[in-house]
This record gives sequence, C-alpha cells and structure tokens, in this order.
Amino acid sequence: MTGKAYNPRIFDQEKEGHERFNGLPREAVEALRKVSNQGKSNDLPDEWTYEKLWAMRKARRSGEVGHFLSEMNYDIYMGIEDELVENSIDTQVRLYPDYVPRSNDILEYAVKASRARMRAFISQDHFFPTVGQAWAAQQKVDEMVQTGQLEKACQCLGSHILAWSHHPDQIHLIQKYPNIGAVIFWCQTYGGKNCGPTLRMYDAKGKLDSEVKAVVKLCAQYKIPLMTGHATMNFKLVLPLAQYASEVGAHLLWMHAAPWAAHDDQATIPQYKELVRLGCYLQCDANKILPSIVWPMIDPNDGLDWMSELGPDHIIPCTDGGQPFFGDALDIWKMFVRAMIHYGLPNEDIRTMIQKNPAEFLFLDEKPDGLK
Repeated sequence: MTGKAYNPRIFDQEKEGHERFNGLPREAVEALRKVSNQGKSNDLPDEWTYEKLWAMRKARRSGEVGHFLSEMNYDIYMGIEDELVENSIDTQVRLYPDYVPRSNDILEYAVKASRARMRAFISQDHFFPTVGQAWAAQQKVDEMVQTGQLEKACQCLGSHILAWSHHPDQIHLIQKYPNIGAVIFWCQTYGGKNCGPTLRMYDAKGKLDSEVKAVVKLCAQYKIPLMTGHATMNFKLVLPLAQYASEVGAHLLWMHAAPWAAHDDQATIPQYKELVRLGCYLQCDANKILPSIVWPMIDPNDGLDWMSELGPDHIIPCTDGGQPFFGDALDIWKMFVRAMIHYGLPNEDIRTMIQKNPAEFLFLDEKPDGLK
C-alpha cells in the first residue's frame, strides 16, 4: 500500500502536473559561485595529505576543501540522537490524510514515533481539524501496547485550524475533544488571498480583532495551546498577539519564528527576547534548516546560529515535515536533532528545546491521567 495509501483523491486533469523545481535563480547561483571563488583562502596547499586535510577539519574549515572532508563527520553517527529523541515532542507534523501527498500516514507515523519512544506529536492540516485521525492513531498504538507489540504508546494529538473563521464558538466546541493539541490561526488560506474567506487579525490601526481576542482568551481559559499560523510572520504582527496572550495567560507559539532565507526581516535578537519575556514560544522548524528540494535556498546555519545565540528558553524545534520531497517525518526529526548535535548545541539545551519546552507549552503534565 505504500504510495497510494498516502495520496489524496486526484482528478485526471491534475495528474499531468509535471514542472521544473522551484530552484535558486540562475543569477543567484552564479553570484554564489563568484563569492565562493573569491572567498577561497590563499593558504590552501597544492597537494593534500591526510594530515593536511585533518588539520583543516580541526580548524573547522571543511567547507573550503569540499564534500570529501565535510563528510568526515566523526563526531556523529546514525542513532547518536536516539537518547534525545526518546521523550521528545514534535509539535508540527504533516501526515496523511491530507489534501496533498504525504510521506507517512498518521497510523504508520504513530507506530514509528512510539517505537522511537517519543512522548507526543501534533498532526496538523492547513485547512481542517485533525483530532479525529489523531484519536484513531492513539487507539491503534494503545492496542499495540496492550497486545505486547509496543513497549510504549506515543501521545497522538490533533489540531484545529482557524482557516475559515475566527468565531470564538469554535473554541468552546473544540475543547470538548480530549486529544486537542493546539488551535492554529490560518495558514494556507492566507486570509482569503489564496482561497477561503478574507480573515482579519488586526484592524486598520494594528489592534487585534475582537474575535481574535476572544479566541485567545478562551484558549487561555481552556488551557489550549495557540499557534500563530502564517498570519503573523514578523515581530510587528506577533507583538500585539503575544502581549494579549501574556495578559490573559494563554500559551502562544510563533510558528516559523527562526530566521531563514525567504524572510530576512522577521525580528532582531532583542525583539525575540522581548517576546520570550512575554512568555511567547518561538518555533524553529527542520524544513527551514535542512536544505531540500522544497526549500533549496536554505542556509542551515541561520536557524542553528539563532538557537545558539538565543539559548534554549522558550525555543521549540519541530519538523513541519512529511512532504514527499523532504522524506519520512520521523527520519527528518532524527536528522534535525543530529544536526543540532553536530553543530555543537549542548545536549541539555537540545533536551530542553525538544522535551521540556513543548511539554510546558502543551500543558502535557496537566492533562488527565488517561491522556499522559
């Protein structure tokens, strides 16, 4: 069933969607080559020996030599991340059923996450709630524990996205679902610019819309974590939301907060720290750090430098993974943690970011016993 099991219903006219990838513009590639050639040091030897190569590795200059040396990553190996992945929480996974193809369906992923001894994950959809599919996945892994096929069941959480309306009655109703992981402001609907109704989070003066405020206040009341979605992509837009969330006691996470190539004006370090002081959590997702066909312009150091400079407080990494051109969602999670280790982030900081912080954000330690 692999393949067709994770594909949405496709009409004949949609099957011939072949096209070139969204690669870097040729002008950018040529500029990169020019800069790279200009940046080569004058002290590189005409002939290499192992000792000379290893001296470059120790000097952290592998990139000046090429992939032969940069592949000599003897500080890591497949599985070095396993101890950290155990008890970790991925707050944003893209799983089938969905409106686009995904690498994993939620049942398969729930089993894999349980075998990796993860604590929890949240399945997200850009348009619709996922609490139903998450409930089915939870039943599956719980039954596998009861029959001895699994040692531990990962907690499978769903989400509710405000893609079509900010009406606060949604919060009164979605809080009835015991496996609700988060409420998310609109994403791919782009406030009506792509599809769906036009949704306004702010008035002409930049003040929060009254329905948005009601949503935030109810999420605080019901202890439902709240994510910004794609509605707030810079500090100016996040700040009023974070201020109000702090005022009413809501747990807010700024999605896609970490700097990356497509958005160079999100926030300064002092501004990020101001949000943290307000209690706002900051997301750093793997598909904005690990280069792929999906995002070919990524510099992995942007997000890792950001995490290193800010420190682990209120930082929550996630994969935002599950796209066919990004790979298996659990493999991406493991690779992301492995990248943090190779970069040099302390294990305790990584543990704080992928275990402690998301557990606090999600109120996991305050859930009823049956949902821990």
